[in-house]
Amino acid sequence: MPVISGPLNDTAPQTAETLQCKEEAISKQDPQAQAFSLGQGSKWKTVLWSDESRFEVLFGNLGRHVIRTKEDMDNPSCYQRSVQKPASLMIWGCMSACGMGSLHVWKGSINAENYIQVLEQHMLPSRRHLFQGRPYIFQQDNARPHSASITTSWLRRRRIRVLKWPVCSPDLSPIENIWRIIKRKVRQRRPKTIEQLEACIRQEWE
Repeated sequence: MPVISGPLNDTAPQTAETLQCKEEAISKQDPQAQAFSLGQGSKWKTVLWSDESRFEVLFGNLGRHVIRTKEDMDNPSCYQRSVQKPASLMIWGCMSACGMGSLHVWKGSINAENYIQVLEQHMLPSRRHLFQGRPYIFQQDNARPHSASITTSWLRRRRIRVLKWPVCSPDLSPIENIWRIIKRKVRQRRPKTIEQLEACIRQEWE
């Protein structure tokens, strides 16, 4: 299980456009939202962070090379087999400063109705376990199932406070760093099937 002691900084290289977009997103937030998303003070400890991420069975060619002469350029033995659509899993997870919450593997389509089921079956139990009755605020991005009217109505009926999140917000949530850590560890284990991939993800999450 990844150890969480505060906001993490393990990031992938970003483009200038991404950085500009991120800066604009932060500047448009109100001061309270900035404090939450940037982990200022102790406010971020009251947030239940959530996110989805895709994991693939194949992680590229891992720098594979072949040694050949110029004449062997078209030799089939020097070809690399291409994969049009690698097998993958979409994962939902949540976490807080207190630890890791529940993990869900999407098996069907991702729509508002299915997302509400995930909130009922995974987010609510995680909230009880991690905060034990203490005040908290729920974070989610602006994906369509999250912002659908039936989802927002469900959240209002249960009086769940939701952290206002900017539309363009790459890497503002600490859980993005958790995904990177888990993907790195899963990649090192090199799962060859969907079943192995799911098992690796669950083991690293726990």
